[in-house]
Amino acid sequence: MKAPLYPAALLVLLFVLPEVKAQENLIPNPSFEEYNGCDFEFNVTLLEDIIPGWASRNWTPSYFHPDCEVPLRHEAYDGQAYIVQVFRRYQADSSGWQIRDYSQTQLNEALVPGQAYYLEYYLRVNLEIAAEASHQGILFSDSLVLLPDDAVSIPVYPILTEPQLVVDTLVGARGRWARIWHCFTAQEAHQVMTVGIFEPIDNILFEPGFVDPNPIHAYDAFYLIEVEDTLRLDVPRDTICAGDCISISSNHSRLPGTFRWELPGSDLVSSTDSAVTACYLQPGVYDIRLEVDDCHGTYDSTFRQAVVVLERPVLTAPAVQRFRIAAGDSLPLNSCRMGDSLAVRWQPQPGLSCTDCPDPVFTGDSSATLLAIAGHASPCPDTCRYEIEVLPRAQAGLSAARQTVCTGQCFELQNRSSPGSASLSYTVDGIPPPLPPRPTGLALCLTQPGTYPVQHLPKHKVRYE
Repeated sequence: MKAPLYPAALLVLLFVLPEVKAQENLIPNPSFEEYNGCDFEFNVTLLEDIIPGWASRNWTPSYFHPDCEVPLRHEAYDGQAYIVQVFRRYQADSSGWQIRDYSQTQLNEALVPGQAYYLEYYLRVNLEIAAEASHQGILFSDSLVLLPDDAVSIPVYPILTEPQLVVDTLVGARGRWARIWHCFTAQEAHQVMTVGIFEPIDNILFEPGFVDPNPIHAYDAFYLIEVEDTLRLDVPRDTICAGDCISISSNHSRLPGTFRWELPGSDLVSSTDSAVTACYLQPGVYDIRLEVDDCHGTYDSTFRQAVVVLERPVLTAPAVQRFRIAAGDSLPLNSCRMGDSLAVRWQPQPGLSCTDCPDPVFTGDSSATLLAIAGHASPCPDTCRYEIEVLPRAQAGLSAARQTVCTGQCFELQNRSSPGSASLSYTVDGIPPPLPPRPTGLALCLTQPGTYPVQHLPKHKVRYE
């Protein structure tokens, strides 16, 4: 690789980064998600008239967004949009016909001389049939160079200069997004970044396309940050509850390098990932140690009392309990917790005798789901859920065609209970009748004269009447 004007470590990797806490990105609108609407002419309207924060240079890159009826060749790496730059290669640098697209942006803050930085972006061959070119470069300068307001016209010439950051090899961006990254130390207080190919055509490497010989590159997800010279831990919260998991990264996790985490008390114990998710099962206070060797140097730090794990309430019953009762019946409940030291709050529901006691009574005419929150005022509450199904009561009804019969005749008893699907049970003078009941009736035949009491018990799922 050619040594850039800025000291840099350059590499191209193809993988998905772990999620890490975002640091301040110095590049505005880095994934081109902000745009001024779709009222533009594809390949003609200047980039600065389409997306805020970016501008064209020499010729105009194209903007791709699915909402703008521009057919996407592939998905964006980040979000929905990306830009595309074309390199029409079969003309000499000095011909005035060799069109190379460039895009430029004014940084949110000027570079600070002597400050370490990290830059990454993603590159992809936009058409599988197109070529790929080497010498993807980043040029830092003092001011934007804008095109005139009228349409771009011939002649046009490439920007031939030595950019501060460049990759002089093919990066293998066909069919995938290739991450290009640079670690560098700023030499001057530049505030403009221009993206493109700045090399004389005779030095550029090309991987031919299947049909189109011209390189067509898509760009997305630009990321430029200052690199701090000490490690800093990035955690969404440093106090969790026993059994919880937490994402842990550092201010160097985004940089390529080697990482070694020591995570006592966690399920991982140790890890070599750049960012981790660790789970802590036991209450306690735990340190974290991190060693990093990346493109800007070697770092190590022990973060004392980095994670505080609090105790949770201990449940004395299953977290979900299910009951069936008949309408109008009462159901005693408890909050599934151990001991009486934790305050309990019940989710307010009609039918509860109280909402802040440990053992309320539920009486309701309709089904309900109740939550008991044990330790609701503590950092680590826990809940029990009660799913109560309230069913209609069976209504007993029985009729006889005749109240009196002669010996040898039968009583025809008719079930008039509701609901009609209620299960039935009969006893005659305390003894089940000699014949099994039919679903809705019974032929009761008795051989001895007398008066007989008949008990009729319909049941609907949960109780008899």
